Amino acid sequence: MKAVFVIVFLSISSILINAQSCIQDTEFIKSCTIESGVFKPDMKIGFLEDCIKETYRQSKLFYYDSIPAEITKRYYEDNGLPQSQLKDLILTITGIENLPYRTKRPLTFLIADGNDGNRYRYYLSSTSDTLNPSASNEWCVYLVEEHERFSKLIGQTIYGKQNLWSEKTEDGEYKTVWGVKYSPLKVTGIIPWRGTFSGAYYIRFKPEDSEKEYYRYCENSEEFFNSIFTFCDPKDSFEDIKKKDWEAIQSGLPEAGMSKDMLTLTMGEPDNVSTHQTNKETHELWYYKNVAGRSYRILLSKDKVESISSSERSRWY
Repeated sequence: MKAVFVIVFLSISSILINAQSCIQDTEFIKSCTIESGVFKPDMKIGFLEDCIKETYRQSKLFYYDSIPAEITKRYYEDNGLPQSQLKDLILTITGIENLPYRTKRPLTFLIADGNDGNRYRYYLSSTSDTLNPSASNEWCVYLVEEHERFSKLIGQTIYGKQNLWSEKTEDGEYKTVWGVKYSPLKVTGIIPWRGTFSGAYYIRFKPEDSEKEYYRYCENSEEFFNSIFTFCDPKDSFEDIKKKDWEAIQSGLPEAGMSKDMLTLTMGEPDNVSTHQTNKETHELWYYKNVAGRSYRILLSKDKVESISSSERSRWY
């Protein structure tokens, strides 16, 4: 009896240690995110990769003394330095400048010192606030502090909750591919990107036992990161799971015979659940609106998947 108690105690201790590790990792990802806020003095900014590669275009960046005799909005939109000159350039903001214009709204600029020794003026064409311009409105720049925080992920092992990965093509585009869910992924790099409302990035990683690198888009948000990654190996909660069942979960596709727990690990929580009572038993219908481009209607009986129907949807990346 005593031996049984020790075994149970050790198992509970192991679970508590794993839970504590995950709590610490939750705090870690919180420390990687910041509120993008507004541009302000001493803030450092860089230029996004896909803006730099478009060498045939002009940027909105000018040397500080290059002001035309007649100031026009079109001039600052079309005549900046070539995009190719932005590579590796980091600007430290020293102030905000508003030049009077013939409309009520002035032309708004960031004044900044470059890490190349030059002083610059960067035109903010889409700002809605000329005194406290928002960093989230600028399409080509990223916040260096944000990138530095994200970079703390490099070297960490994470587990993907989704199968959607990306490969980088020869022309620098990101192509969506079907990955393996919950496989251990070693983070090898962070690429600054643009987000919907704030900064974002591509996480570069290598799956276990692979030298090939893949990518996954992520917003600057603890909620977004936690929706697609975890620091905890889900398999630790299912030590006795059969290999074929685990492989089915990792495929990200539902299968008849799966238990509720297996289905949740495979697909995530359903968007909606309805219950139907018959004379003999209770059935549940689980609905998923959009999982990797498909919607699903899954019938469960006695807590197991009985049948699956699906239809094509617009893919969400």
